Amino acid sequence: MIPQRNTRCVAPIRRAFVLAWVALFVAGSALAGSGPAQAAGSGNTLRAGQNLNADANLVVYSHANGAAWTSRTAMPDCSRVAMSLPRQKTVVTAGFRVHPCVAPSVRRMVRDASRSGVSLRGHSWRSIQSQIKLRIANCGGETHENVWKKPAKDCNPPTAIPGKSMHESGRALDFRNGSGSIKKDSREYAWLKANAPRYGLFNYPQEPWHWSTSGR
Repeated sequence: MIPQRNTRCVAPIRRAFVLAWVALFVAGSALAGSGPAQAAGSGNTLRAGQNLNADANLVVYSHANGAAWTSRTAMPDCSRVAMSLPRQKTVVTAGFRVHPCVAPSVRRMVRDASRSGVSLRGHSWRSIQSQIKLRIANCGGETHENVWKKPAKDCNPPTAIPGKSMHESGRALDFRNGSGSIKKDSREYAWLKANAPRYGLFNYPQEPWHWSTSGR
C-alpha cells in the first residue's frame, strides 16, 4: 500500500516559505533604498563608480577634479515668450540681462559655476536695433536682402534675422572670457557642456559661446 501525502501539512509549510521569501525581498529593497543610492538622489552622498552624467541632478566639478552633488534644478518655462522683448520687461541677474522666466536658472548656474572655480560672464538680451546692426556687420552690408532675407547660416558668424534671435527675447546667453568668445577647448565650455542642460540651457553647436533655452 502506497502511503498518502499529508497535504494538510504541506500547504501551511509552503505558505510559510513564500511569506518568508517575500519578507526577505522587501527587507533587502528597503536596505538598498536607504543606502548610497538614495542618499545620492537626495544630495548627500555619491556612490563609487556612479555615472554622474546619467542622473537627473546637477554635477558640479571642483578644483580637485571631484564632483559635488546638488539637488534637482527646476527647468525654466519660457514656452509663451514673445520673440522680441523690450528692455523694460527684462531683469538683470548675475550680470546678465535676461527674460524673467530664465533668471532663476541663470542665477543658480552662475553661482554654482563660481563655486566650482569657473567664472561665467558675457551678454544676453539685445534689442532688435542691435540685431539689425549685427546683420549689417556680419551679413554683407546694409541692404534689405542682407538684413531681412539672407539665411543666418550665410552670415559670418551666423546671425539670426531681426525678430528671430533668442537674444531679443532674453532667452540666450553668449559667454566670454579673457580671450573673447569661449571656445570648445575652454574650461568655461567644458563646465557648461557638463552642467548647463540641467538648468534648461543648451548649446548651438556651431557657436560654443551661444547657449539658450532652445539650443538655437
